[in-house]
Amino acid sequence: MDIPVYLVAGFLDAGKTNFINGILEDGFAREDKTLLLCCEEGEEEYDLSAYPHKNVYLETLDQQTVTEAQLAALEKKYRAERVVAELNGMQLVADLYNRFPRNWVIAQEVMFADATTF
Repeated sequence: MDIPVYLVAGFLDAGKTNFINGILEDGFAREDKTLLLCCEEGEEEYDLSAYPHKNVYLETLDQQTVTEAQLAALEKKYRAERVVAELNGMQLVADLYNRFPRNWVIAQEVMFADATTF
């Protein structure tokens, strides 16, 4: 079964975490078990208790060193039906794409930048 992957990339303090929190609080994960991958630690944090549906599972990983086997194990652990990933905008995302399990399909990629600091 293909797993759709929604990628949110961009620069530090550009609003990536707030965007993801907003869509998850609005019910984006209403029916599908969602694996939320955080590859960047910023000032904002995820508050899983704020999401109306309790099927979002947060994992923090190193974007540069995570392996295909680790990602596949997380998919299996949570029985994920969707992946949302917050990526570091200063790292090459193609390197990460090459480590996705074969059944992970990029559904959407969004890039954020703060125009005042870009």
